[in-house]
Amino acid sequence: MLAFSALSPARLLVIIVCACVLSLMAQGQVSTQSGPSVASGPAGGFYPGKPSSPDGKTYSLSGTVVNSQTGEGIAHALVQMNQLVTMTDSNGSFTFDGVPQGSYFLSAQKPGFFNQPSPGSRPGATAQVGPDAQPVSLSLSPEAVIFGRITDSDGLPVQRLNVQVMRSAVTEGRRQWLPMGVKETDVDGYYRIASLQPGTYLVVAGPSQMPSIGAMAKTGQQNSGYGVVYFPSPDVNGGTGGIRITPGQKITADMTVDAEQFYSITGVLNAPQGSGVWFNMTPRDNLHVDRGQSIARGDDNTFHIRMIPPGDYILHAGTQVQGKQWNAEVPLHVAGDISGMPVVLEPSVSIPITTTVQRTQTSQSQQNVAFTRFAGPPLQVVLRSIEDDQRTYYANYRQPQQPGEAAGFTVENIQPGTYKAELRPFSDLYVASARYGSTDLLRENLIVSHYGGSDSIDITLRDDGGKVKASISSQGEKANGNLLVVPDHGTPFQPQGLIYNGQGQITLPSLRPGSYSILAFDDLNDLEYSNPAALEPYMSKAAHVDLSANQETDITLELIKRGGQ
Repeated sequence: MLAFSALSPARLLVIIVCACVLSLMAQGQVSTQSGPSVASGPAGGFYPGKPSSPDGKTYSLSGTVVNSQTGEGIAHALVQMNQLVTMTDSNGSFTFDGVPQGSYFLSAQKPGFFNQPSPGSRPGATAQVGPDAQPVSLSLSPEAVIFGRITDSDGLPVQRLNVQVMRSAVTEGRRQWLPMGVKETDVDGYYRIASLQPGTYLVVAGPSQMPSIGAMAKTGQQNSGYGVVYFPSPDVNGGTGGIRITPGQKITADMTVDAEQFYSITGVLNAPQGSGVWFNMTPRDNLHVDRGQSIARGDDNTFHIRMIPPGDYILHAGTQVQGKQWNAEVPLHVAGDISGMPVVLEPSVSIPITTTVQRTQTSQSQQNVAFTRFAGPPLQVVLRSIEDDQRTYYANYRQPQQPGEAAGFTVENIQPGTYKAELRPFSDLYVASARYGSTDLLRENLIVSHYGGSDSIDITLRDDGGKVKASISSQGEKANGNLLVVPDHGTPFQPQGLIYNGQGQITLPSLRPGSYSILAFDDLNDLEYSNPAALEPYMSKAAHVDLSANQETDITLELIKRGGQ
């Protein structure tokens, strides 16, 4: 029996549509001459609302679906042209008959393939149907697969062990490992994780979620399991660069895990009454692989966390009461059972934001500085955790609900920690200053504690920023590119609100007065530009500018070609 629950919605849809097409073929409602076609046959085609042509003439459009890596035709792929649907034959060819003249969009799909030949590219193609219609070629990219076997130190299979695939991703210049899929080893220790797109991956096996009989036999302890192992193995500094996977690649990742004694944590929870509390054990390596299972909370506010491998962790606990979050973070070194540990939940922190806009250019003829209080948020405020790359807070703006009520602009329910403030102005403004008490947020990180006081984030914006006009070229020809701005003091960023003149020139408006290095790339995907070491190889091609208020300057940039590295 086919286990539909194990299929993704996209694959299930493809299977259902293919079954419908095959059913119509069997009923004679879809012609299979010269490749399957849905625009011929007694029923007039497998689509709702047959398209019509003013002159009544119709035409045929043929094409192939090919493997983007090998160029070979892909058999039995589903092809859709606007509302028309068909399938390829054994050679990957297809034909649509009886189609009115016009422009159509075609796409193809098949389980085991992606319809994007490369990340970020647009799937499908546009074709012109008419008396001189040309054949269409559609490319599908084969999925990559990681598979292998997990064994213990004696070469015996390890059953029911979680194997997780993490994908390296760069978001706004910061690299992080994102979970992409989890499989459990079978009775022979094998696992297989498919549907992987090109990229850099890390495979993490373990830890055991439940006590293992095999591990118990090796350690002689009842609370035993298998620890964590990585593929590829960490380097001498404990880090790993992962393994690069190309389209259609099959990677064998066999691993050996060691049996270990696991430990338990018991303690007393101090939390608001009547609230449900969640627990999470985050390892210090910050890869967000689950640690600790069977977390139980008793009626007397005691708790018990079982099956924790030895290591360094942060115990997170939290709850929500009447819209207010309560949190606790406890650093732990686990080398044995821990008992009687107190965990006290404190209310999370909300920080109000005040914004002041200083207008200097209310008109072309008036240059006197006008100070106005801004009624709504002139920028986006984001707090991004330094310790935990998955913890990010966005400021929320609340409109007044009744006359006389003040609007609210607040970052709510922040867990204690250290944060980088990302300030993204709108319109023609730049951030002139941003302070949280005595902390200069343009140069320093924001430290949030449970006892942070009543300080607000006070932001001043101005409209007299400098302006840079960048002309980009590649081998002597005008070119388009992606700009990256590197302040002499601050975090690199991709500028917003760029102005394109259509002549190969890009204008960066409203830069804060200061010194910058500016670069142009053909592709910024997967560039960890917040890391100075990753950016250093390109800095020789940067243009350096020193901007004062209202200054305009022109620069010329040579396009840096990374080619989607």
